[in-house]
Amino acid sequence: MKTLVIILTGLSVSWYFTNLTSEQVLSGVVAPFLVFVFLVALAWWLVLKAGFGSKGERGGLFGGDDGNFGGGGDGAS
Repeated sequence: MKTLVIILTGLSVSWYFTNLTSEQVLSGVVAPFLVFVFLVALAWWLVLKAGFGSKGERGGLFGGDDGNFGGGGDGAS
């Protein structure tokens, strides 16, 4: 939960200072880059909290039950 507060605080502060038409480096380049970084961090945090990418009961996208494919030719797998 602490991570989410840090990400949302950084996102809101960097969003506040973002001005794409500014000629200052901080508000025209650094702040938009930080918005992108915090958005990626938020997406990564959501993916990890949702459980995607972890091996659960089904084993993920390519794991788990093989569906009886790849067994021997004699009917035994």
